[in-house]
Amino acid sequence: MKQFRAFIFSIILFSMFMMPANASIYAPNIPKADIFKEGIYHFDQSTGKKINLKLATPDNPMTIIVIEDDTGRLKYYIRLDELSTSVNIFVDNPLNKHTVIILGTGEIAFTFEN
Repeated sequence: MKQFRAFIFSIILFSMFMMPANASIYAPNIPKADIFKEGIYHFDQSTGKKINLKLATPDNPMTIIVIEDDTGRLKYYIRLDELSTSVNIFVDNPLNKHTVIILGTGEIAFTFEN
């Protein structure tokens, strides 16, 4: 009986070391976040393709305007207030740079994700 247990244990131990491990050194990108006030800001594609906008001060409505720098076209016009406090926007892949104009007395949180 002891030999049988030793045999089973050695098979289990051997199989543990012989199975390939699928480990990688890939670390997911940590989203970048910051709070912005009224002003004009310039962002490039390195900040991420998805931008989550969340109104940090629901009592003070904010207007966000996103303009493509390559073409000068209006990409997004967003108004956030106490009824709609957050939105996700997506920046197209060919877009190199974009300008964001923020109007209002409150604060808005930008979270950039890839």
